[in-house]
Amino acid sequence: MYPDTYRELYHRLLSLLRKEDTKFRKTITADEKLLITLRYLVTGSSLRDLSFHFLRGNIVKDVCTAIWSAL
Repeated sequence: MYPDTYRELYHRLLSLLRKEDTKFRKTITADEKLLITLRYLVTGSSLRDLSFHFLRGNIVKDVCTAIWSAL
């Protein structure tokens, strides 16, 4: 993916993926969510592998839904 394409996708999804920090935890940034999801979609690995590598396998569905609604 070209950097310009990534930046455009990121800016379209930013409002859908942004969350607020709480006293108990820091949120995953929208950039990190998008990068993890794109890696999952490109490599075709399982969600289990993704959760072992990043400990964040549960965000893929939310980001894919945001991509679908934004595009």
